[in-house]
Amino acid sequence: MLVVGLTGGIASGKTLAGEELQRLGAKLIGCDKIVHLLYEKEDVREKVIVEFGKEAVNERGTINRKKLAAIVFSDSEKLKKLNSIVHPLVFTEVEKRIKKLKEENFEGIVVVEAAVLLESGMQESFDRVIAVNSPKEKRLERLISRGLSKEEANERISSQASDGERVKLTDYLIDNDKGINKLITETKKIYNKLEDLL
Repeated sequence: MLVVGLTGGIASGKTLAGEELQRLGAKLIGCDKIVHLLYEKEDVREKVIVEFGKEAVNERGTINRKKLAAIVFSDSEKLKKLNSIVHPLVFTEVEKRIKKLKEENFEGIVVVEAAVLLESGMQESFDRVIAVNSPKEKRLERLISRGLSKEEANERISSQASDGERVKLTDYLIDNDKGINKLITETKKIYNKLEDLL
């Protein structure tokens, strides 16, 4: 089994790359999806309420991701605090899922998609790391089209490692600067290289 980290800044195209890797045969573990599940757990919800107040929760008592994002992305200390709550739980869940695949004798490629893989120091856990880069202007456009203001989009981009920092710590780079077809072509090339390592 080959365990591969897939990272990239917000709106870089890493989710599309992950979906393509999965289509090609890799098992995909999405850290964002794990976070969604964690936010449904009562103990996590309680920690978030203690740290960030009732404004981080909606009327039903569930975490309001949009409000929580507004709180943490405008304050780097609050973001660090949220990460200190969530990251260890995400790592544990990722390890559990990888262990289960080993027990099932899976011998292929496992891809762990995590936006903040490098910021969290998680890259040490992988055999290889892929980064998806995309020009900041394109990422801003994508985020604004998702309903964020330009200021909110900039806050989220600057809260993550820069493309330059990512390049230094990765084995493979996908430049998502020429559209989906190029992204898919680059992803397939990398998948073929990874298969050669099995």
